[in-house]
Amino acid sequence: MPILITSLVPDAATLLELEVEELAGVLLTVLNSYRDGESEVMQRRQINQAGFFRRLERNPQYPSRQEEVNRALIGSVHLR
Repeated sequence: MPILITSLVPDAATLLELEVEELAGVLLTVLNSYRDGESEVMQRRQINQAGFFRRLERNPQYPSRQEEVNRALIGSVHLR
């Protein structure tokens, strides 16, 4: 069973205060907990980013701040 973000960082405000590198670490921990073929997130041993965010839309972990959290998560993996 995949790790939920909320099990690592229970509060959205705390998550949003994390440095980009720390947030990326949280995201990688969660993504690495998926097993191949277990869901739309991990298929053919590759992470499906769109699948991960679709899953968060269907089952938000921070309902009142999910859009903010999603933007922060996306930003943590799109470093320039």
